[in-house]
Amino acid sequence: PTQSKGLHSLWVLSWDSVNSTIIGRFGGIPLLLDSMRRNSNTMTLISNGISALQNLAMDGANRDAIVESDGVKVIIEVMAQFIEDKSIQQSGCTALANLANGSPEQKSHVAEGGGILA
Repeated sequence: PTQSKGLHSLWVLSWDSVNSTIIGRFGGIPLLLDSMRRNSNTMTLISNGISALQNLAMDGANRDAIVESDGVKVIIEVMAQFIEDKSIQQSGCTALANLANGSPEQKSHVAEGGGILA
């Protein structure tokens, strides 16, 4: 429950672009993804985490951090696991679209990681 609340706070804070940049700059993305990996069956935590990722992926440096931390794989895995949850599907698609909106390398990583089929 505590981690879920923490990811909810990151999601809310990441609505603001300045906060989003700060979260990424101070190592929030690898911690967020690690929490999602370790608690992959906790739907509320996953929903909060993937919602935060969609916002964080709007920032260029954060896109790099998400890709470097194997975030595309995490996004696709949770989308596959919670296929019936519309909120997770929407946030996952938005996160992948935001990641693909970056550099050619980021676009390739999303495509090669299965993001087009997700």
